[in-house]
Amino acid sequence: MGTKFVVYRHTDDTTTVTVLAGRVSVGSMAGTQNLQAGQTVTVGGRNRAIHAVSLSPPEIARRLSWRAGVLSFQGETLAEAIAEINRYNKRRLVIEDPVIADWQLGGMFQARDLDAFIATLEHAFSLRAERTPNGARVIVLRRR
Repeated sequence: MGTKFVVYRHTDDTTTVTVLAGRVSVGSMAGTQNLQAGQTVTVGGRNRAIHAVSLSPPEIARRLSWRAGVLSFQGETLAEAIAEINRYNKRRLVIEDPVIADWQLGGMFQARDLDAFIATLEHAFSLRAERTPNGARVIVLRRR
């Protein structure tokens, strides 16, 4: 009763559970972790261990901003941010140069406003976005 939690499946085959109210038990092959309000845990992927992390209310709000159509990045790599924004758009961003994939960024972006996200990348990182022929469904990011 009174339990509120969010389950988020990442693009890298991991799942994050964040508890907003009450208590939740999260289990995987690595074990079980009991979470209470304000805690989060990510299971799956390379790190199979389950360790709960306590989050501040502003950090919880930032991490859950996707529910309102806003993507909030704080030190994520460009590759991670692009994988996330690609979830919300029919057009796809692709990184041509692996060096820029590890660049970190921060900011808040409307999940479905791909053009604004691209404009920010072009300005802030001196990248060039090249639309491919035939409808520009794929947009390739390159260094200038």
